[in-house]
Amino acid sequence: DKLLAGKSARVILTMDTPKHFFRWLYGRPVYHAMKHTILGFSGVKPVRFTFFDKARYIDEKRLSKWIRETEKIAAKAI
Repeated sequence: DKLLAGKSARVILTMDTPKHFFRWLYGRPVYHAMKHTILGFSGVKPVRFTFFDKARYIDEKRLSKWIRETEKIAAKAI
């Protein structure tokens, strides 16, 4: 029934897989499931994604960058 029509979503996803493998080798299964099967089915549109890859062995510098980027995204949502 698209009960969430008129709503939008921002999905921030961390993963160990490099972005290009996730997209070209695996076909972005989480992206498709979230965007179409879950959020799209409910009427949520638009859906935007941010992917942070190679998360398993992250260093402080990259973590700080991710936090800054996430803060920027959150600031725009308010």
